[in-house]
Amino acid sequence: VTLLWCGFFTVNIGISTFTWLAMSPGAWAWYNGVISYLLMAGLFALEYCYRRLFVINKKTS
Repeated sequence: VTLLWCGFFTVNIGISTFTWLAMSPGAWAWYNGVISYLLMAGLFALEYCYRRLFVINKKTS
């Protein structure tokens, strides 16, 4: 799971840099101010579900 977060933030840095260099300030603001946070929230929710289904069940078994 930690590697997934590292990969996510690496890709996020790349996209953020691309929007800064090649796109309009509005596109940069939308990605960095809205879209990236929604993606982080989605990944957090997936990790939470994964941990509830697999990690907690292994501890109680």
